[in-house]
Amino acid sequence: MIIGQISDLHIKAGGKLSYRVVDTAGAAVGGASVGVKLISATLRSISNHQGKADAQGVYGCPLGRTSPSGVEVRVARADGSGAATHTLQVPPGTRGL
Repeated sequence: MIIGQISDLHIKAGGKLSYRVVDTAGAAVGGASVGVKLISATLRSISNHQGKADAQGVYGCPLGRTSPSGVEVRVARADGSGAATHTLQVPPGTRGL
């Protein structure tokens, strides 16, 4: 089964991004391999984070002081299979993320 889903996505400026990795049936995928690319157009920079989701499928990474203009999330099973990438655009002028 492909784990092409993320749920419970939260982004907070100056805080962190967190989300839950789930399979197509909505079940949490503990230990999933994850990668997050944070893109900041205002700072013209890219920040990469990689790791593993916890037993409940939750992964989080720190954000900088400004909200990202875009976020790319990659999820896969612990063995790398079933990979999917999701690109999220943050609307220009968004505040208080």
